[in-house]
Amino acid sequence: MAWGYNNYGQLGIGNTTNSNNPIQVSCSTLNVIDIGIINNGYTIFPTPTNNFITIQNNSNISEKFQFKIIDLIGRIVKNGETKFNEEINVENLATGNYNIQIETQNGKIYFEKLIKN
Repeated sequence: MAWGYNNYGQLGIGNTTNSNNPIQVSCSTLNVIDIGIINNGYTIFPTPTNNFITIQNNSNISEKFQFKIIDLIGRIVKNGETKFNEEINVENLATGNYNIQIETQNGKIYFEKLIKN
């Protein structure tokens, strides 16, 4: 359930209408893996962030990967290709909560939460 200000779609209800009453929020049925918690060796930091994030591969392998930063209503607000352990500039994102999708070179897809101050 979610309610409150929704100027940037941060409630995740598919629109930008503020709500004073709790509204049911749909959750994805994708088979997702939280890369900050399970033992895959990836960490996103800092979160919350103001300007930059780094997706660290704890094995120090600097392989390339594709990323998508997705707002709570499912819009891709930034995407690209980079290497693990390199900074990604997020200073132009609005304050709020996002999901970041990482697709590795071997086709594995991981998701993690990102908070932008």
